[in-house]
Amino acid sequence: MAYLYEMYVPSQRGIPYDSLCYSDLVVVYTRTSENSELRSFCVDLLVQFWDYGGEFGDFHLLLVPIGHIVDLRDRVLFGLSDRKDVRKLALRPLDYYLEKGANEHEKREKNKGVQANLQGPAIEVVVGCPERLNTRSWTISQALLCYHSSFFSAATQGGFEEAVEKRVALTEVDPSVFELFVEFIYYGKSNQMRDEFQSEALLYAQAWVLGGIIGAVRFKNHCIRRICEQCIPTASGFGIDGGYIEPETALYCFNNTTAESKLTALFQDAIICFWDNGEFIRAETKADEEEWMALFEDHEAFKNKLLFALRQGTEDRSSVLKDVGSYFEIEDK
Repeated sequence: MAYLYEMYVPSQRGIPYDSLCYSDLVVVYTRTSENSELRSFCVDLLVQFWDYGGEFGDFHLLLVPIGHIVDLRDRVLFGLSDRKDVRKLALRPLDYYLEKGANEHEKREKNKGVQANLQGPAIEVVVGCPERLNTRSWTISQALLCYHSSFFSAATQGGFEEAVEKRVALTEVDPSVFELFVEFIYYGKSNQMRDEFQSEALLYAQAWVLGGIIGAVRFKNHCIRRICEQCIPTASGFGIDGGYIEPETALYCFNNTTAESKLTALFQDAIICFWDNGEFIRAETKADEEEWMALFEDHEAFKNKLLFALRQGTEDRSSVLKDVGSYFEIEDK
């Protein structure tokens, strides 16, 4: 991955490696798995540099093969629908594409840990409110749950009823939100959108709050990353995936976390940074305006902070939003 990044990504001089044929990316794309970081790299690179001329020419060579690779073609065309100043953020830092545990020894050791967490007894987790006829249940490895969650570790390993019955009920949790946690502990990611009319940023904000309830720091940091990918460009190079900072999501964060929380800090900084940018802040309807007003009425300290920040120029405010890692919590194990 590091070699491909060095070879294909233009240097600070703006010139890629000599005599590269970018159509080779099509070959790379077709020979890697569906959700691999290599595929993401190919798409992001093509989207960011598709309309560059001169040294970045020869993209026309890709038109024929892309026409026969529907998935790649559609992903590139979707990316090209963004404005050019948004597309320039498509390519992310090298670290984003590097898989954790890059060498084989680290991978083997990681796999040993994964296998250990999948062995042993299982716990039934029932999520949702029966009175609302909105419940789902999962049977999950106890070791895996305890590894990722201090709540499940305490509930299933002590003398509590849950430990005896091997069953935990979370009646106040939305099953669709808990499903993100299940995907994360099994696959290390959770990136499937459930409802085309549902804000994914709001869904992951709710998941971050769930992570706090069950003591799942890794999951909370994953949710922060997904929120940034959806609607908040950061200094780490993340672009937005067609989303806005929506008042509904911001209001949820302010109302359901403390002012000192990493999630609220992220939204505070992002709102200050982009408040006068209609590309990133949604305030299109009367309902949007009412929700923003509700936020400012309920959280006067932030309103005053925003008003004071708006006295500064856009360039000065841009430094308020920090690298995505600054909004992560420190893992305790």
